[in-house]
Amino acid sequence: MSSLITGKHAGSGAASNQPGVTEPTFAERARTLVYLGRVGSLSTLSRKQQGFPFGSVMTYGLDDHANPVFLISTMAMHTQNVQADTRSSLLVTQPEGVQKLS
Repeated sequence: MSSLITGKHAGSGAASNQPGVTEPTFAERARTLVYLGRVGSLSTLSRKQQGFPFGSVMTYGLDDHANPVFLISTMAMHTQNVQADTRSSLLVTQPEGVQKLS
């Protein structure tokens, strides 16, 4: 659910009788970030160093439901790690030149 900020809007700072501006939810901001980013740090759990993350910078695409999709060789360590333990994470940061999302 979106939060509403009443009586305030970016601009001159003068009070306004216009309705408040709807702020995007954190989920909407996260989806926007993933859509705009297209590059992130993929981390999987290392098979060779038990309990340690194995991370690298990777590009990704999005499927029809905005889920990240990676094209990774079956010989890649990430693939081998995910086959052994499916837990993984993707860190995406805001790209340069994009207006601040928060």
